[in-house]
Amino acid sequence: MRSLNIHADNPKAAVGFEWQKIIGNRLYPHVKIVEIKGTTLVLRADHPSWAQMAMMQQKKILAFIGKKYPSLGIKSIQMLSS
Repeated sequence: MRSLNIHADNPKAAVGFEWQKIIGNRLYPHVKIVEIKGTTLVLRADHPSWAQMAMMQQKKILAFIGKKYPSLGIKSIQMLSS
């Protein structure tokens, strides 16, 4: 795991470890992180309804990540749906 730079002090990995806390218990099973591309957090939802509900939480998600992980510089969310 260390060779992949997956440990808690790497902010990108830390966002993944805390995703359930960030997104909430209701959305967690349905909305996953795909990648962080530049300043964009790319997410995938398993249904358009879940994607819409997650996007309604966009400000909250961006505020949480911006406050806790400012070095990532995430400014936007891109939603993919299956």
